[in-house]
Amino acid sequence: MIQAELRAHSEELAARPHVVAASKSDLPGTEGRGRALERFCGEQGLSFHAISAVTGLGLSGLVRDVSGRLSERWAPVAR
Repeated sequence: MIQAELRAHSEELAARPHVVAASKSDLPGTEGRGRALERFCGEQGLSFHAISAVTGLGLSGLVRDVSGRLSERWAPVAR
């Protein structure tokens, strides 16, 4: 659904790399949905992070992933 909305807005935006963060992963009963989303992201080649703002679960991995992607994108070009 999100991909369709991105494409409707801008094909260029939809073509950019994506990072998926599933929040509230600490709540009871979210395990199955989280596994399904993680499996879907794996099939689509998308980076996935289960996170929780309350417990801190997955936040450091998410920050490292996004930071690394941004560093690659805007790394200085050797001259």
